[in-house]
Amino acid sequence: MLLLIITAVTSSTIAAMAWRRRDVPGAKSLILVMLAVIGWALGNVLELGYTDLKTKVFWANIEYIGIVAVPLAWFAFAIQYAGQEKWLSRRNIALLLVIPALTLIFVWTDGRYGLMRHDFRLDTNGPFSVVAKSYGPWFWVHTAYSHILTLLGTVILMQAFFRLPRLYREQASVLLVGALVPWVGNVLYISGLSPIRRLDLTPCSFAFSGMLMAWGLFRLQLLDIVPMARDAVIEGMSDGVIVLDAQNRIVDINPAAQGIIGRRASEVVGKPADKAFSKHRDLVEYCIQNVKAQAEIFLGTGEAQRCYGLRISPLHDYRGNLTGRVFVLHEITMQKRAEAALRESKQKIERLCEMARQLAASETEEEVYQLTISAAENILGLSRCRLNIMEGNEMVTRAASPEFPSAASRGESATGWPAGEVRNQNKRMMSVRIGDFGVLEAAPPGSGVFTEDDMRLLDLLLGHATEALKRISLQNELRAQAIHDPLTGLYNRRHFSRVIREELERSERYRRPLTFMLIDVNFFKEINDQFGHQTGDIVLQKVGKLLQEQLRETDAVIRYGGDEFLIVLAGTKGQEDAEHIARRIRESVDRWNNDGSPVDLPVTLAIGMSSWDPSGDESVETALRKADQRMYEDKKRQGMGKLPSAL
Repeated sequence: MLLLIITAVTSSTIAAMAWRRRDVPGAKSLILVMLAVIGWALGNVLELGYTDLKTKVFWANIEYIGIVAVPLAWFAFAIQYAGQEKWLSRRNIALLLVIPALTLIFVWTDGRYGLMRHDFRLDTNGPFSVVAKSYGPWFWVHTAYSHILTLLGTVILMQAFFRLPRLYREQASVLLVGALVPWVGNVLYISGLSPIRRLDLTPCSFAFSGMLMAWGLFRLQLLDIVPMARDAVIEGMSDGVIVLDAQNRIVDINPAAQGIIGRRASEVVGKPADKAFSKHRDLVEYCIQNVKAQAEIFLGTGEAQRCYGLRISPLHDYRGNLTGRVFVLHEITMQKRAEAALRESKQKIERLCEMARQLAASETEEEVYQLTISAAENILGLSRCRLNIMEGNEMVTRAASPEFPSAASRGESATGWPAGEVRNQNKRMMSVRIGDFGVLEAAPPGSGVFTEDDMRLLDLLLGHATEALKRISLQNELRAQAIHDPLTGLYNRRHFSRVIREELERSERYRRPLTFMLIDVNFFKEINDQFGHQTGDIVLQKVGKLLQEQLRETDAVIRYGGDEFLIVLAGTKGQEDAEHIARRIRESVDRWNNDGSPVDLPVTLAIGMSSWDPSGDESVETALRKADQRMYEDKKRQGMGKLPSAL
């Protein structure tokens, strides 16, 4: 009993240690083996501890949980060590569990059917009492099945041991001993040669095997060198492997290396490396000069040239003497091309970032157009570029590279593609939309087609151009709102200082007078009160429009106040010209009164005029005050002291 208790305690310790390191390959299978041994050993202890037959049979039945589980867990461990985990599929595990499950069912129904055991009796002839019984037919099925699993596991471990390189066999011999120990314990029990007569030492032997397996797993890390066939590793490698002996003769070469050098193994094995690789001088130099190295070499010529990462490792015998070298060739052509493309893209992006800063600082749309064409041509390498911008319902060319055909003109499409459509990459020209402003037509870089990188960088450029155009459009809109009256569209009083400054400079430069005409809508307040502010707004809009129609482009019309307008007349010959313009203005208002005025009384204007002479002593402010006085004098002359009867 003491030996079995020690077995259970030892197995528990191994299982606990394996649980703490359950991520190590093979640890979970070892845990299952040890748990099964614990159940087997403790059940045996309790069977020996009781003296009555019924209790002994009960604990003997409990033992069978461990008895049926040990061979199965042992087999699973062997499979895992041999690197054949694919055999342990759910379907196969379910099939393996059929016989152990039936065995447990038959064990607990022996009292009725006797398929495992029958004729139970208490045998007290030995040093301790045991359960004597006769075996049923299923016992031999279970026994054969358990021995087959144990034997298969042992054979698998032995095969794996002999497939290992000699370097690792001393370490892996631990597992081989562990595989043989259970057989020794079982043979001693069956033959009657057990040191403790009538005691089954099989669980004790499995506990000892568990100790050896734990030592191998956690101290020697044997599953890190799980044996695999050379064909599955070397022959299946995508990297080229070449083995040279101490005399630089080729002793082995895998299929990948044969493809790299363009020769079969039968043509080069046994030959000196300098002759076998005569067409690859870079490789020959490393074969002759280096024992251990890591470098990049180029093999082949022209478009067939490939770049390889070369790693040379020395081979030594057990005395440390150099016996050969291993050459491993890993192709890095695509990596090198990707690095070059990445460097080129990085440079382009850096230049595009600088261009983005220039676009952000641009002040006019034309500047944005020219910068976009310049970047598309000089940074992205596009050629025959043309920037078409939508103006109203037609497409207008705003900028083009020198290579673009001279036929590119207003409203004409060189490719005949709809605006904004992105064409297939196999086409020689592409049309790419720029936000809501227009399209860029361009030919791809030297490859003849657009790549994904070309499109991404083009999107980046056009995105910055779009943002710059939006910013300038918004700035222009805000600037227009700042200097124009929102009701009439005329210049507002805020803009008057800029207008007067420009006109004064022009008058002084050309030595010609500047005339001011101040205009007021008579009885405008009463119009608002009688007909409503909406009608008053219509009157102001119409008066402003009539003023613009009667003036020249060089003259400026300003909404000076609520119902007052200021006209700055540049280059008039004096009072006579100004009065002529005033008469035209009054006549146009009269015609409107007759043809479409929204009010029931005539709309009339009071006009006051004054001229400023750059050669005189009078100031502009004085001239404006005179115009204001004369406007009120004109009101009196028109008889505006009394309201019209219609009001």
